[in-house]
Amino acid sequence: MAESTMSKATKIKWIVTIVLTVAVYLIPTNDIYTKQISLFFTVTVFGLLLMAFEFFDPLVVSVVMPMGWVLFGVTNAAGAMSGWTNSIIYMCVGAYFMANALEETGLLRRVAVAILSKMGNGWTVLLFGIFFASLVLTIMTFGMAYIIMATLCVGMIKSLDLKLQSREAALIGFACLLGSCCTRSAVYTPANYGMTIAQAQLVDPTFMVSPLQAMMHNWPMILVCMISLFVVSKIWKVDISLKGSEYFKAELKDMGKMSVKEKKSSIFMVIFFALLIATPVLKVDPNLLFALAPWVLLLPGINVATEHSIRHLNWQSVFFIGACMAIGNVATQLGIGDIIAKVAMPIMTNLSTLGFFGMEFAMTFVLNFFMTPLAIWSLTTVPMCQIALEAGMSLYPVVYGLIVSSEAIFLPYEFIPYLVVYSFGMMSMSDFIKFNLVRCVIFLLGILFLLVPYWMIIGLL
Repeated sequence: MAESTMSKATKIKWIVTIVLTVAVYLIPTNDIYTKQISLFFTVTVFGLLLMAFEFFDPLVVSVVMPMGWVLFGVTNAAGAMSGWTNSIIYMCVGAYFMANALEETGLLRRVAVAILSKMGNGWTVLLFGIFFASLVLTIMTFGMAYIIMATLCVGMIKSLDLKLQSREAALIGFACLLGSCCTRSAVYTPANYGMTIAQAQLVDPTFMVSPLQAMMHNWPMILVCMISLFVVSKIWKVDISLKGSEYFKAELKDMGKMSVKEKKSSIFMVIFFALLIATPVLKVDPNLLFALAPWVLLLPGINVATEHSIRHLNWQSVFFIGACMAIGNVATQLGIGDIIAKVAMPIMTNLSTLGFFGMEFAMTFVLNFFMTPLAIWSLTTVPMCQIALEAGMSLYPVVYGLIVSSEAIFLPYEFIPYLVVYSFGMMSMSDFIKFNLVRCVIFLLGILFLLVPYWMIIGLL
């Protein structure tokens, strides 16, 4: 008899998945928690656990979960696929395409290497150089710099004769993580803001956040990321002398002069950023700008993008975003948002301002163990916005709070960008957990005692 190829760990994951799914299904129903809602949560939890434990590609889950709702009568096909009727899907396609095109030209790599070559040779200076290079690329790519920065950092680790998963390599990886993942809490990213804006508009159709507003309202989180890097690098000190900038100077020299494509890409980015900043004045939806403008890079005479830019789009993420959008839409149809709001409202409305955002952080932090941030936003944005309106609070800080709190993770699987950086092997699982547990504490303190007071000063609260 052939032996099973399933590992013990995989068997345990399947048992956990089945037990949790059955446990959700067995929750007693009543007039409020109806059979339809029970089936919705059963199918959704099963789908998200398949995603969390990486049993299948996200694209598979993105098809199975919505169709499961249809199969069990939770909603019809139109409701299950409602995520695809929102412009966020096409905004993300455009943004992913633009990031691919800019990376292929070499512009992103050149910018990162140029910044790092200007930094000094001290260890702390090197770490902050990686952070700032990652931050610049994150702004340029609207939150999609983590792959190229992780690639650069692995190359640097090897060139400096450091071992992967050594403490030095782990700190370099953490600097990359902070700059290219955690700073997304202060930078407009299409998936994050597209999802939350779309859900908030179900409560207030006039709600909108421009890329400039996102940065202006949340830039203190960049300081929180810098504090996290400083604290972690001091707690886990390393005794090393190196010449990191020499490596990047050599890299920059090998690149030679800017190519024609790089120059065209630079011009495009300047124009694109100018249009994004001007969207409130032009009264243009930023989603449409992301969805349409990047395809200019394919036009004759420009020819910056190629077929490769299209073929290598992150379709798995696009499909998963569509499925997560549908989670929120179907939950709203079933009245789940109203139920959550009614249960949470007596608690949330009686809290102080710091208590309110502390509770929002705690809720998101716990849900991150079981759901992706996209799923969390699709399920919680509507009820949180309803509570905010009831309490006479602006929707802006509530939506921002959900986005920022979702960055407080300490296990790689909780958020795809973190998982991608971790997968490059720069840090061990134990270092990843230790570093990010410290960061989560600093993030909570930063939200409560830096970001919330800042919102008060600028009139959001």
